[in-house]
Amino acid sequence: MLLAQNTFIGWIKPLRLIWANVFIAPVRVLYNTFLQYRLDALYKLNFNGQIIYLEHVLNDRFDNIGRGIYIDNVADQHRMYWYNAGEGRDAVYVYNNYDAANPYVVGEYSVYDNKVWVCTNATTGDVPFVGSGFWDYFKDVDFYKNLIEYQSAFDFIVMVPVAVTFDTNEMKALVNYYKCAGKRYTIETF
Repeated sequence: MLLAQNTFIGWIKPLRLIWANVFIAPVRVLYNTFLQYRLDALYKLNFNGQIIYLEHVLNDRFDNIGRGIYIDNVADQHRMYWYNAGEGRDAVYVYNNYDAANPYVVGEYSVYDNKVWVCTNATTGDVPFVGSGFWDYFKDVDFYKNLIEYQSAFDFIVMVPVAVTFDTNEMKALVNYYKCAGKRYTIETF
């Protein structure tokens, strides 16, 4: 009888552990859920609506490898102004757009494809391009804008590489979460 009682006691201990695990399992699930929530909350607290942090969050979520997402702040766009000669500023030149019907002579300038080209050989109708026998690249174009053009409908533009796949609604939700003020923005690919 003593042998049977010891066997029975040895069998009850594993049964108690199984029952204890059954009762503890929901608590364990809740605890793991809490830990994951805590990690997510701590991650979110590391960032705010500043451009550098917003770029970091967007790249973490949508482009973790290439990290090509950036924000173009419309307010920081380079503005060009007209100055008087007495103010001692660098000279500003205005160029005409390229016109295929116009004959060009050596030394004339023209704007085509957002670049300034200088004619190196008399030409009629030859479109400027790199390696052309008639045109040489001179410089990139700086465009003058009206005040209305600087007051755009957007505060910033989220620029996303074409190779990155993303859900627009999810990206907007993420930007809206961090950006408290200045929520007029658009998402563009490049």
